[in-house]
Amino acid sequence: MRGTSDVLIVSFDCGLKDESALCVTRKHGGKITLLKMELGEQADILYHLLTDQMAKAEIKLERGE
Repeated sequence: MRGTSDVLIVSFDCGLKDESALCVTRKHGGKITLLKMELGEQADILYHLLTDQMAKAEIKLERGE
């Protein structure tokens, strides 16, 4: 992905009654496209990984067979 530039917008919402939600969108040419949305515990984990300077993660891909 060298030489690639992309503008991503990450939004997080955590209410008292609703599940947490994390949304990733891409802004390109005046349009906004939804790329990914996670809810609940997964949203909380991703928010923590993106905002905590000390947090580390290893990405594991799931293989469907």
